Parts: sequence; C-alpha cells; structure tokens
Amino acid sequence: MPAGFEEAVREVSRERVRGASWALSTLARGLLEELESGRTLECPRTSQVLRTTLPGMGSLEVLAEVVERLCSRPGELAEALRRLMDYVEEAGREAAERAAELLSGAGAVSTVSFSRAVQLTILAARPPLVYVLESRPGGEGVAMARHLRQSGVNTVVLPDSAVGLAVSRSGAVVFGADAAGLDGCLRNKLGTLPLATSAGALGVEVVAVFESYKIVPRACGWEGVETRGYRVEGWGDVEYPVFEPVPLRLVSHIATELGGGRAGVEPLRLYRRLFLEEVLGGDV
Repeated sequence: MPAGFEEAVREVSRERVRGASWALSTLARGLLEELESGRTLECPRTSQVLRTTLPGMGSLEVLAEVVERLCSRPGELAEALRRLMDYVEEAGREAAERAAELLSGAGAVSTVSFSRAVQLTILAARPPLVYVLESRPGGEGVAMARHLRQSGVNTVVLPDSAVGLAVSRSGAVVFGADAAGLDGCLRNKLGTLPLATSAGALGVEVVAVFESYKIVPRACGWEGVETRGYRVEGWGDVEYPVFEPVPLRLVSHIATELGGGRAGVEPLRLYRRLFLEEVLGGDV
C-alpha cells in the first residue's frame, strides 16, 4: 500500500470511538493524497484493504465500490473523493435535522453507542432528558454522554443491562447505523438490537439516523465482521463482534440527508442510487 494510505489505514484500525463517517473521510483523504502525489493505486489490493480495515462498516464498503468503479481513471477518482469528503461534512447535519423533526414532542429519549449523526440529532431536538447506555465493553456510550452533557443536554448514563428501564422511561429511541442494507437490515454497534427489541416490546417509536453513504446491498449476512476482545474478571478473555444486525422491521422511521419517513427497503434503494449519482458524477 502507498505510505499515506497505509498510515490512514493504521489510524482507522486503532480508533475505538469515532465511527463510519470519520473512517470514511480519513481513508478517502489518504487515497486522495496518494493520487495527488502521482502514485498509482493497486486497484484490487486497495479495495480489499478498504473492505477489511473495519469489516461490517458500510461506509468503507461504499468507498471500496467507488474505488473499483473509477480506479482505472485516477483523475475522475480524485474528483469523486473530493466530492465524497465534501458530502460527508454536510450529510450528518442534514440527516440530523430530519431525525430531530421525528423526535419532536417525544419527551425523553434513549440511545446507545457513539454516533455523530445521533449526537447532532439530539443537539437539534434538545429532548428534556437523554438516557445513554454505557455500550460496554468499548464504552462508546459514555463518550457520547460526556459530549452531550458538555453541550448542556440533561444526560443520564445507565448500564447496558438497564435497557428495558431506559426505554420504559422514554418516548422514543434513536440510534445510528454503521451499515444499512437493501436486504432489510441495519448493522450497528453491539447493544443496538436489545435497545430496538425493547422498544418494540414496549411500544416505543424507534428512529434510525444515518447518512446514505452507509447503504449497501446487504447488512444481515455480512461475513467476517470485526471482532474485539476484553478480559472479564474471574473468567478470562472474551471475544465479541463489534457490530450486530438489526432487522428493519424493528425500526419505525429512518432519517437520512436525502429524505426520511417510515422505515423500508425502497427508500434505502432510492437514497443509495441518488448518493452514487452525486459522488460518481452520474456514472452509476
């Protein structure tokens, strides 16, 4: 791999809190630096590395798709990468504005893990109270709670085992997605499925907010999803998958920068096509 791209891959591989949008921008920037320096990308190798850096993350699957389509035309690829990075800057804010409208009047909300789109949604909606599940073992939810509290949002951290309690006290649940599949699944950090399932059992609305560059052909049957390990006192090392599938039927509404409304595969199909047209310059 070229040196600049290689360093970007290492940086993304080491990160434990920042998610799909940051990873996409970081790797796209690394690729663009290589192209601007006049280096030639090894197309199959580059797309393979993108898919395996954080397997299960839809934004990197989409980036690999962009590289495969345009790798033989480096000038066009460079332009597509620039458009993509500009797109990422605004997409999260626009998706959050739509999601905030869906949360209007919901009262307290519950969430899990750390998502830039969810953070922006909560800051826009300003619910009276936010319950954030810890999201152990990574603790991404604690990082989210700190950001929200620093922004003046009334935030309570609860252990993951209190998911039912959190949902029972909430008028809505909101979470992000690291991938959204045309096969009828979302894929997000471990702990999202219990949150969505609890909401369904208790009759609480579920809003999923994410950018269209996370929409991929499949999210349910994704093979080789990244795993991590941690040590459980009194037991030993435990390995766990970073992402888990969440059936779209457990989601009430979706919100993206390109539109929002009732959850379904057809809107996802439309948003994916519109996004690729924008980034690829109509070469879809």
